[in-house]
Amino acid sequence: RLNQLTKYQELRTRISSDLHDDVGTLLSSVAMQSEVLSLGAAPEKQERFDKLSHLSREAMGRMRDTVWAIDSRKDNVDSLVDRMQDYLSDISEGGKLKVNFDHSQSKLTSSIAPDIRQNAYLIFKETVTNAFKYSNGDKLEITLISQGNNLTLEVKDNGLVDATDIKTSGMGLANMKMRAKRIGGTLDISYTDGFKVVLAIGK
Repeated sequence: RLNQLTKYQELRTRISSDLHDDVGTLLSSVAMQSEVLSLGAAPEKQERFDKLSHLSREAMGRMRDTVWAIDSRKDNVDSLVDRMQDYLSDISEGGKLKVNFDHSQSKLTSSIAPDIRQNAYLIFKETVTNAFKYSNGDKLEITLISQGNNLTLEVKDNGLVDATDIKTSGMGLANMKMRAKRIGGTLDISYTDGFKVVLAIGK
Protein backbone atom coordinates (compact mmCIF):
# COMPACT_ATOMS: atom_id res chain seq x y z
CA ARG A 1 0.00 0.00 0.00
CA LEU A 2 2.87 2.36 0.80
CA ASN A 3 4.51 1.63 -2.55
CA GLN A 4 1.21 2.30 -4.35
CA LEU A 5 0.79 5.59 -2.49
CA THR A 6 4.34 6.63 -3.37
CA LYS A 7 3.77 5.84 -7.05
CA TYR A 8 0.51 7.80 -6.99
CA GLN A 9 2.24 10.83 -5.45
CA GLU A 10 5.04 10.62 -8.02
CA LEU A 11 2.48 10.41 -10.82
CA ARG A 12 0.69 13.54 -9.58
CA THR A 13 3.97 15.43 -9.43
CA ARG A 14 4.99 14.29 -12.91
CA ILE A 15 1.63 15.27 -14.43
CA SER A 16 1.74 18.71 -12.82
CA SER A 17 5.30 19.27 -14.05
CA ASP A 18 4.41 18.19 -17.59
CA LEU A 19 1.37 20.48 -17.67
CA HIS A 20 3.43 23.40 -16.42
CA ASP A 21 6.29 22.86 -18.87
CA ASP A 22 4.37 21.85 -21.99
CA VAL A 23 0.92 23.44 -21.89
CA GLY A 24 2.10 26.48 -19.93
CA THR A 25 4.84 27.23 -22.44
CA LEU A 26 2.41 26.84 -25.35
CA LEU A 27 -0.18 29.19 -23.83
CA SER A 28 2.50 31.75 -23.01
CA SER A 29 3.72 31.60 -26.60
CA VAL A 30 0.19 32.11 -27.97
CA ALA A 31 -0.33 35.13 -25.72
CA MET A 32 2.97 36.75 -26.71
CA GLN A 33 2.48 36.08 -30.42
CA SER A 34 -1.00 37.62 -30.23
CA GLU A 35 0.39 40.75 -28.61
CA VAL A 36 3.12 41.05 -31.25
CA LEU A 37 0.64 40.59 -34.10
CA SER A 38 -1.67 43.16 -32.54
CA LEU A 39 1.03 45.83 -32.71
CA GLY A 40 1.25 45.68 -36.50
CA ALA A 41 -2.37 44.80 -37.26
CA ALA A 42 -5.02 47.01 -38.76
CA PRO A 43 -7.29 48.65 -36.16
CA GLU A 44 -10.21 46.34 -36.99
CA LYS A 45 -8.04 43.27 -36.26
CA GLN A 46 -6.29 44.54 -33.15
CA GLU A 47 -9.31 43.81 -30.98
CA ARG A 48 -9.30 40.15 -32.07
CA PHE A 49 -5.61 39.72 -31.28
CA ASP A 50 -6.03 41.47 -27.93
CA LYS A 51 -8.94 39.17 -27.05
CA LEU A 52 -6.90 36.11 -28.02
CA SER A 53 -4.05 37.30 -25.81
CA HIS A 54 -6.44 37.91 -22.90
CA LEU A 55 -8.04 34.47 -23.26
CA SER A 56 -4.61 32.82 -23.44
CA ARG A 57 -3.46 34.50 -20.24
CA GLU A 58 -6.74 33.65 -18.51
CA ALA A 59 -6.27 30.02 -19.55
CA MET A 60 -2.72 30.17 -18.14
CA GLY A 61 -4.09 31.32 -14.80
CA ARG A 62 -6.61 28.50 -14.65
CA MET A 63 -3.98 25.99 -15.69
CA ARG A 64 -1.70 27.19 -12.87
CA ASP A 65 -4.54 26.48 -10.44
CA THR A 66 -4.86 22.97 -11.87
CA VAL A 67 -1.10 22.35 -11.75
CA TRP A 68 -1.01 23.52 -8.13
CA ALA A 69 -3.96 21.28 -7.22
CA ILE A 70 -2.39 18.18 -8.78
CA ASP A 71 1.15 18.59 -7.40
CA SER A 72 1.58 16.26 -4.41
CA ARG A 73 4.40 18.45 -3.09
CA LYS A 74 1.78 21.10 -2.29
CA ASP A 75 -0.30 18.97 0.09
CA ASN A 76 0.36 21.17 3.11
CA VAL A 77 -1.19 24.23 4.75
CA ASP A 78 1.85 26.37 3.97
CA SER A 79 1.27 25.89 0.24
CA LEU A 80 -2.42 26.81 0.62
CA VAL A 81 -1.50 30.01 2.46
CA ASP A 82 1.11 30.90 -0.18
CA ARG A 83 -1.42 30.37 -2.97
CA MET A 84 -3.98 32.54 -1.22
CA GLN A 85 -1.40 35.29 -0.66
CA ASP A 86 -0.37 35.19 -4.31
CA TYR A 87 -3.97 35.64 -5.43
CA LEU A 88 -4.57 38.45 -2.95
CA SER A 89 -1.44 40.20 -4.21
CA ASP A 90 -2.70 40.01 -7.80
CA ILE A 91 -6.30 41.06 -7.21
CA SER A 92 -5.69 43.75 -4.60
CA GLU A 93 -3.20 45.72 -6.66
CA GLY A 94 -4.90 49.05 -7.25
CA GLY A 95 -8.12 47.65 -5.76
CA LYS A 96 -10.60 49.45 -3.53
CA LEU A 97 -10.41 47.04 -0.59
CA LYS A 98 -7.73 46.99 2.11
CA VAL A 99 -7.05 43.32 2.82
CA ASN A 100 -6.02 41.75 6.11
CA PHE A 101 -5.17 38.05 5.95
CA ASP A 102 -4.72 36.36 9.34
CA HIS A 103 -3.37 32.80 9.27
CA SER A 104 -1.52 32.97 12.59
CA GLN A 105 -3.65 30.16 14.06
CA SER A 106 -2.75 27.73 11.28
CA LYS A 107 -0.04 25.11 11.62
CA LEU A 108 1.70 25.61 8.28
CA THR A 109 3.61 22.34 8.35
CA SER A 110 0.42 20.27 8.64
CA SER A 111 -0.53 18.09 5.70
CA ILE A 112 -3.85 18.64 3.97
CA ALA A 113 -5.78 16.39 1.60
CA PRO A 114 -5.55 17.55 -2.04
CA ASP A 115 -9.33 17.73 -2.52
CA ILE A 116 -9.75 19.86 0.60
CA ARG A 117 -6.83 22.09 -0.40
CA GLN A 118 -8.21 22.63 -3.90
CA ASN A 119 -11.84 23.23 -2.96
CA ALA A 120 -10.98 25.47 -0.01
CA TYR A 121 -8.81 27.58 -2.31
CA LEU A 122 -11.49 27.81 -5.01
CA ILE A 123 -14.11 28.87 -2.43
CA PHE A 124 -11.67 31.48 -1.14
CA LYS A 125 -10.93 32.69 -4.66
CA GLU A 126 -14.61 33.00 -5.62
CA THR A 127 -15.46 34.84 -2.40
CA VAL A 128 -12.57 37.30 -2.69
CA THR A 129 -13.34 37.93 -6.37
CA ASN A 130 -16.97 38.70 -5.52
CA ALA A 131 -15.89 41.07 -2.75
CA PHE A 132 -13.69 43.08 -5.11
CA LYS A 133 -16.44 43.13 -7.74
CA TYR A 134 -19.52 43.88 -5.64
CA SER A 135 -18.59 45.18 -2.18
CA ASN A 136 -19.25 48.82 -1.38
CA GLY A 137 -16.99 48.61 1.66
CA ASP A 138 -13.30 49.39 2.00
CA LYS A 139 -11.99 46.49 4.12
CA LEU A 140 -11.73 42.75 3.61
CA GLU A 141 -10.90 40.52 6.58
CA ILE A 142 -9.73 36.96 5.90
CA THR A 143 -9.02 34.40 8.61
CA LEU A 144 -7.70 30.87 8.07
CA ILE A 145 -7.50 28.47 11.02
CA SER A 146 -6.13 25.01 10.35
CA GLN A 147 -5.38 22.61 13.18
CA GLY A 148 -5.26 18.86 12.61
CA ASN A 149 -8.34 17.78 10.66
CA ASN A 150 -10.19 21.03 11.40
CA LEU A 151 -10.15 23.96 8.99
CA THR A 152 -12.08 27.21 9.13
CA LEU A 153 -11.96 29.92 6.50
CA GLU A 154 -13.76 33.21 7.07
CA VAL A 155 -13.96 36.00 4.50
CA LYS A 156 -15.79 39.18 5.49
CA ASP A 157 -16.11 42.72 4.14
CA ASN A 158 -17.53 45.81 5.85
CA GLY A 159 -19.93 46.85 3.11
CA LEU A 160 -23.67 47.37 3.36
CA VAL A 161 -25.62 44.51 1.77
CA ASP A 162 -29.22 44.29 0.65
CA ALA A 163 -29.98 40.55 0.73
CA THR A 164 -32.66 40.99 -1.94
CA ASP A 165 -29.94 42.03 -4.39
CA ILE A 166 -27.99 38.79 -3.92
CA LYS A 167 -28.40 36.41 -6.82
CA THR A 168 -27.21 32.95 -5.81
CA SER A 169 -26.44 31.76 -9.33
CA GLY A 170 -24.85 35.03 -10.41
CA MET A 171 -22.38 35.13 -7.52
CA GLY A 172 -21.56 31.45 -7.63
CA LEU A 173 -22.80 30.83 -4.08
CA ALA A 174 -24.56 27.60 -5.03
CA ASN A 175 -21.34 26.33 -6.57
CA MET A 176 -19.38 27.19 -3.43
CA LYS A 177 -21.87 25.32 -1.25
CA MET A 178 -21.52 22.32 -3.55
CA ARG A 179 -17.74 22.43 -3.15
CA ALA A 180 -18.03 22.63 0.63
CA LYS A 181 -20.38 19.64 0.71
CA ARG A 182 -18.05 17.69 -1.57
CA ILE A 183 -15.27 17.86 1.04
CA GLY A 184 -17.53 17.21 4.02
CA GLY A 185 -17.73 20.83 5.12
CA THR A 186 -20.37 23.48 5.65
CA LEU A 187 -20.65 26.94 4.13
CA ASP A 188 -22.49 29.66 6.03
CA ILE A 189 -23.33 32.97 4.37
CA SER A 190 -24.61 36.08 6.15
CA TYR A 191 -25.40 39.66 5.15
CA THR A 192 -26.29 41.31 8.46
CA ASP A 193 -22.91 42.91 9.18
CA GLY A 194 -21.24 43.11 5.82
CA PHE A 195 -21.00 40.11 3.50
CA LYS A 196 -19.49 37.10 5.29
CA VAL A 197 -18.69 33.58 4.12
CA VAL A 198 -17.52 30.91 6.57
CA LEU A 199 -16.25 27.51 5.45
CA ALA A 200 -15.91 24.94 8.23
CA ILE A 201 -14.44 21.44 7.84
CA GLY A 202 -14.23 18.88 10.61
CA LYS A 203 -16.18 20.97 13.10
